Amino acid sequence: MPTFNTFVKQVEINSAGSIRITALKQTIQDDGAVIDHPHQITIDTLVSDDEIAAQIADVNEHLNRMGYPSLRDEEIDWPLRLRNSAHKLPIIKERRDKEQKDRDNERKKQEAARAEQQAQADAQAAELKRQINEAVAAAVKEKKQ
Repeated sequence: MPTFNTFVKQVEINSAGSIRITALKQTIQDDGAVIDHPHQITIDTLVSDDEIAAQIADVNEHLNRMGYPSLRDEEIDWPLRLRNSAHKLPIIKERRDKEQKDRDNERKKQEAARAEQQAQADAQAAELKRQINEAVAAAVKEKKQ
């Protein structure tokens, strides 16, 4: 019966700060033949620890469905420590700061758009109220005549 193993082969960090982990899904056949299949995992250094933990859990679940064992905690721990160190690199800090600024600007645009929609809704409500008051006044005047 074949034996199935999973282990981290390589860890890379790119200039944008993402960490790419190459894991190997290894099958050892009964005759001793070893077959390796790469499995890529990309971790964005800007997401929270909880999001990364969920991503790793999803990867492990996927590996398990294919019949391979989960990546061991100690194999994933050091790339995650690398992630924490990567935040200090100037190019990654610049990216993180720019993305935060972009998110802030997008949030401000959305807030401005909501305020504009509310102002339009308020103006429409005021116009409708004015029209209703005019119609009521006209009806009262007509009834008096």
